[in-house]
Amino acid sequence: MENKCKDCLKKNYAQKFRKEWESHAEFKSWLKPLVGDDTKAFCTYCKVELLAKLVDLRRHAETKKHKQKMQIISGNQIIQFKPDGEKISNTKSRKAEGMLAPYITEHSSVSCIDHLTNLVKLAFPDSKATDDLKIHRTKCTEVIKNILAPHFTEELIKDIGEQKYSLIIDESTDISTSKQLGILIRYFSRKQVKK
Repeated sequence: MENKCKDCLKKNYAQKFRKEWESHAEFKSWLKPLVGDDTKAFCTYCKVELLAKLVDLRRHAETKKHKQKMQIISGNQIIQFKPDGEKISNTKSRKAEGMLAPYITEHSSVSCIDHLTNLVKLAFPDSKATDDLKIHRTKCTEVIKNILAPHFTEELIKDIGEQKYSLIIDESTDISTSKQLGILIRYFSRKQVKK
């Protein structure tokens, strides 16, 4: 026992994730802390856990796999959706797009909007509203997520108020093993009661 070398008795230091790494130029687009373990980091591109050591992070950034993922992701354009940004050039077209998105949400899948937009343009060639109609899958999805969903969530919360309600939850797994969770809220709407 007395003959052990000093290196064997040396404690192994566990580096903890540093928040400033997330804003560092070489890491900021892909590095996140691993939830539940502050000695590890997470690469959002490669979906892998890494030791929270600067040397390991830099080594990972130089791997072939990481560089390929980075090239693929940086090649994709990210659409910045600004619902209350620039002035609307053609209000009739925007109104038509605003009416098509809820229709798709209620009656169909988002992938149908591409064909529906083309069909509307062919069916109404004389309409000025259809001239500038530009709503496809990506835009329709963003309208549903960023405009319709917050609006109807707020309306639902106001309508329920302080009264009691019940939740109905149903889970399902389809053929491709994608898991689905449906949540339904059941309540008495005072707003819908006829006076």
